[in-house]
Amino acid sequence: MAQENSLSVIRRATCGPLAATPENRCRPDRVGDEPGIRRRGCLRREQETDVVDGLSVLIAGATGFVGSELVRYLGQTRRDVRIRALTRYPESEAARRVAAPATVTLVKGDFADRSSLEAAAAGVDRAYFACNNVADQRRYECDFIDVCREMRVGRLVKLSMLPWFCRPDVRGHGATHYHIARHLHASGMPNVVVQAGYFFQSLFYFARPIREEGILPQLLGDAKPTFVDTRDVAQYAAALLTCSDDMFAAFDGRDVVVVGAEDLGGEDIAAAFGRAGIDVRYERVAPQEFRTGLVCDGVREDVAANITAIHTYLYEGSADVSNQATTSELANLPDVPAQPRRFADFVAEAAAAFSRDQ
Repeated sequence: MAQENSLSVIRRATCGPLAATPENRCRPDRVGDEPGIRRRGCLRREQETDVVDGLSVLIAGATGFVGSELVRYLGQTRRDVRIRALTRYPESEAARRVAAPATVTLVKGDFADRSSLEAAAAGVDRAYFACNNVADQRRYECDFIDVCREMRVGRLVKLSMLPWFCRPDVRGHGATHYHIARHLHASGMPNVVVQAGYFFQSLFYFARPIREEGILPQLLGDAKPTFVDTRDVAQYAAALLTCSDDMFAAFDGRDVVVVGAEDLGGEDIAAAFGRAGIDVRYERVAPQEFRTGLVCDGVREDVAANITAIHTYLYEGSADVSNQATTSELANLPDVPAQPRRFADFVAEAAAAFSRDQ
């Protein structure tokens, strides 16, 4: 997962308009200040599905890989939704960029500061959260859950990782996600955990060596994890946040998987860059070299340690992360992607971040 601000410049490469839901003509069931149910056309299906108007939604981790796309997507497609974007640095370029839609309010806060979480959660209907993979992530996210319960937030959506990693015996932040999810499911609040595939956008971590040295230093070994575009993850998260209670009942208390359609190894990634005119060689690196490289490119020590611990399972070939599939029932939600974005399209869109000619 991304650090909140260290990748703000290169992230601009894929921060253009989303493949957003077109404006649909709606037939409100009720009007006024309170949230109401309406019938709305769906991207995937011709039949109509229930969504809720007039919600107030808190996005905690609003400048992260998925959080920033979630704020942007809701801001572009759901102008009835009032968005609070929680960030440690509301004055940063990344924060100002996600706050462009008129429906977005930046809120200064920190997972480590409980009082700031209480202020951010006061009066909101639903919340999404994704803390960075820091050493204290378990405490931070469990505190966020507890604050939301105390503030009577009506629904929580948590970002997590592929199911194989979410076990109590896994090194790094896999066990962290396992314990947070258990805490969330036991909270008594309506909730869902989104277990996402390997992000296309995580390659921004390696933009400098790709651009300057023509190498992709990866701790993948021969593994081919199932990848996903963070914009697709954000769109599913938006649907889970804004659908009606009746629709959400099928997902309440569950872990659901969101992935793309491609399993990609190091050679596959390098080949895709090559087809886009970016000459890259996949370089297999050992765990310590991988961790050092992350730190040298600005990743926090504890975050780099967690990322390395997870990737070591890929390097060793012990992680079952290929041939993953999106939870089928998610197709019933309103406005979810008709088809997952392709890696080749991501590379073409983000080429400026990786090309030495730029």
